[in-house]
Amino acid sequence: MKLYELFRIYDGTQNQYPTLFDLFESVKADKDLNHQARIAIVDNLEPILRSLEPDVLGYRYGWRSTDLAGYHIAFELAGCSEVDKNLILNTLILSEFISRVARGISNPKMDLLIYIDEAQKLCCNSSAIADLIGLVRGTGIGVDLSLQSTSSLLPQVISNTSTKIMGRCGSFTDYSSAGSSMGLSSEMIHWAQHNLNPGTFIGQLGEGQWRHPFVFSIPKMNLNRNTGVDTDRANPFPELKVIPAKEFADWPSSPKIALTSRRVTIPRVFESKQEYLFCKAVVDTPMKPSSEYPKIAGISPNKARDVRKKLIDMKYIKENVLETGGRGRSTILLEALPEGIQAIEKYGEQS
Repeated sequence: MKLYELFRIYDGTQNQYPTLFDLFESVKADKDLNHQARIAIVDNLEPILRSLEPDVLGYRYGWRSTDLAGYHIAFELAGCSEVDKNLILNTLILSEFISRVARGISNPKMDLLIYIDEAQKLCCNSSAIADLIGLVRGTGIGVDLSLQSTSSLLPQVISNTSTKIMGRCGSFTDYSSAGSSMGLSSEMIHWAQHNLNPGTFIGQLGEGQWRHPFVFSIPKMNLNRNTGVDTDRANPFPELKVIPAKEFADWPSSPKIALTSRRVTIPRVFESKQEYLFCKAVVDTPMKPSSEYPKIAGISPNKARDVRKKLIDMKYIKENVLETGGRGRSTILLEALPEGIQAIEKYGEQS
């Protein structure tokens, strides 16, 4: 709400809106917010912004779903992560769903067909799209969902998709689930399991009086695969209004490290991890009896004995003998030397 007030959205005088980059920077900079909520937003939003970048999300005013609904558009999302796909698809589809429901459109002719390939994650478990499928049946939107499996498919999706087509499935569970939703008997499901070849399908129409399932085949299509661009371009895409958020054009602003092929030799300050752990234990907790450092460093006493001797020879630590008096043995206290302290700092820089 603070961002909407900042951009004067509520008074209707502006047509430029805050972006997800504005939200990220605002939440990141506001130290007074609830710490856990703030960290959750920053940690979940940053990977999406870095993945899609300002080329996709950096617009104060972009393409509206109502503008795009009148054109034939194929959105190819093969190079996106699953999180990015869900964000883009939910933004496109949900906005149009909600817009038509809010306008109260009732039973017009279908003027928008949305085909979703690999729609498994959008129609299973908790999904806003699945929840709205039942509400958009009478708003002129047709939804064609392509699924690899019926596992965890929500019941409301099956109930609100009247036309069903089943091809070759991968398991009997899918045949049984899809077949039962189409009214197939056990004999029909058994036949489908052994006779549905590529190009052969079982269909059930949602319109008209005939509701019995039927078998049909389609011819093989020879697609032009020489180019990744569709050859049919009868309806060129229009120049729609956009307002980019120029201040985020170079986001993120963190410095980039230029890598070179020149090898840089960094002198090794320790030859083993045990030497570093023992020396660091002495640096962090000096002047303790030598018998306590194996436990602090997390190494065995036998190994610690050899490591201690080597560090003394390297002038990283030194022994201080404390006379306890009486007949007891003298206590050896370990102290870090300046060379040892510098070695710990250099090791941390290398790491």
